[in-house]
Amino acid sequence: MYGVANRPNGTAHKYFASAPYKIAAKSGTAQVFGLKANETYNAHKIAERLRDHKLMTAFAPYNNPQVAVAIILENGGAGPAVGTIMRQILDHIMLGDNNTHLPAENPVVAAAEDQ
Repeated sequence: MYGVANRPNGTAHKYFASAPYKIAAKSGTAQVFGLKANETYNAHKIAERLRDHKLMTAFAPYNNPQVAVAIILENGGAGPAVGTIMRQILDHIMLGDNNTHLPAENPVVAAAEDQ
């Protein structure tokens, strides 16, 4: 879990590389529907309700945990990165940072509801 946020190849490293505290985290996705053998998943081309869920759990500080946070970003397959949200939550808790602005949403092409 330490490597997810603190090693250069960790999935949350880019969100926590500049943090003044160390965390341990685990990220993942939960698939909403199954793909057929010849299908490829593309969050921008499917209905929002079918997008993968984004998940992240973390605790901080790493060497003396005081807080644990779990996030489930329902159908968040094309939305803001769960790492961005986790960083903002932990900055608020650990540093008293009240910056809660999320990045602007990426424009998503409307998909047919029956996909």
